[in-house]
Amino acid sequence: MGLGRAVNVAKNHSPQAISMHTVNHPGAQHFTTEVFDGDPDTECGGKAVGWFHMSPDCTHHSQAVGGQPRKREIRNLSWIGLKRAA
Repeated sequence: MGLGRAVNVAKNHSPQAISMHTVNHPGAQHFTTEVFDGDPDTECGGKAVGWFHMSPDCTHHSQAVGGQPRKREIRNLSWIGLKRAA
C-alpha cells in the first residue's frame, strides 16, 4: 500500500494470516497453501509479475527462539523466491 501498488496475489499456509490479509487487501486473490505448492503462472493468471514481495519466516531462526530452526524445510524458504523469479 505504501508503494501505491495493489496486491494481486497472496499465499500463506496460515488461514489466520490469509484472513487478515484479505481484510487489508480485499481485491487480491488469496491462496491458503504452502509457498512451495502451486504454480505461479496459474496463480497469476499467466500475467507477468511486476513486483514480487516475499517475507521469509523468522519464527524458526530468530534470537527469540534460540536461533535454531525447528523444521529443516524452513531453511529453504529463501530459495523459493529465486525459484519463482526464474
